[in-house]
Amino acid sequence: SFDLFESQNIEQITENISNVGSGSIKYYSKFLSELNKHDVEIDIKWENPEDVHKLWEGRKDNIQMLYNTLNQLKISEPEDIIFDGELITISSKGRFEIVTKENQRIFGNFSHELLEAMKEFHIGDNCSGIITKTTLYNPMTEKEKVEYNLKSIHY
Repeated sequence: SFDLFESQNIEQITENISNVGSGSIKYYSKFLSELNKHDVEIDIKWENPEDVHKLWEGRKDNIQMLYNTLNQLKISEPEDIIFDGELITISSKGRFEIVTKENQRIFGNFSHELLEAMKEFHIGDNCSGIITKTTLYNPMTEKEKVEYNLKSIHY
């Protein structure tokens, strides 16, 4: 997702990281590092899912801000959580919501590879599976963000 490039400040960067996924952060960081190291500015154009044309004008100052913020993030090791609960929301855009038997409400994402499996489920179905939890901490803002990704699901 290119939402990260649209971030105007450190808080938005931290928020938009969940759209990118913590696993992709190192690739964005390396890309920005190369731009920074070679003193390159870049324009990136893309079309979002709503067919809106977007443009990011990567100038030295915003490349540096984005790079510095990504490099200061503390990302925890992913932790697998086994769950048993009720499916509350499924989205074709890869979003889900589950309420566990312990009454914990979990919002998160699932990969495109799980989309076919998710089509078998209906809202209100009881399900079990594994969710990966990753915590992102930004020491500059002292904010923490928890990201949940569905790894597997079954009845």
